[in-house]
Amino acid sequence: MIARGSDRWFATLAVIGIAWILFAYDYVLDEPVGNILEAAGTSPSEWLVFVSLMMANAVGIPGQGRVAVLVGTVVCVGVLVVCCWHAARLFRSHEAPRPRVRWSSRSRPSP
Repeated sequence: MIARGSDRWFATLAVIGIAWILFAYDYVLDEPVGNILEAAGTSPSEWLVFVSLMMANAVGIPGQGRVAVLVGTVVCVGVLVVCCWHAARLFRSHEAPRPRVRWSSRSRPSP
């Protein structure tokens, strides 16, 4: 049975949680990859710079300079804004949004 209405957010979070548990089960960080926790540092500012550099690398800007940190920060903020906007829409609405159908002049149904 598919969850409806306000239960949809709970079902979504449950599926995501199960996916993370299945991924992390018996996961071992190999030495050739290195220890990501040591690479990121321990202070919150080092973590933020690390995440910014990873986001910059994902959009194609390698390196550790100021430009890479700035671009990565902009991408992070953009991703967070989009996630918060969709979360707000999900929690406010009780129904899935209806698709918008635009009829062209050729395919318009006759009355």
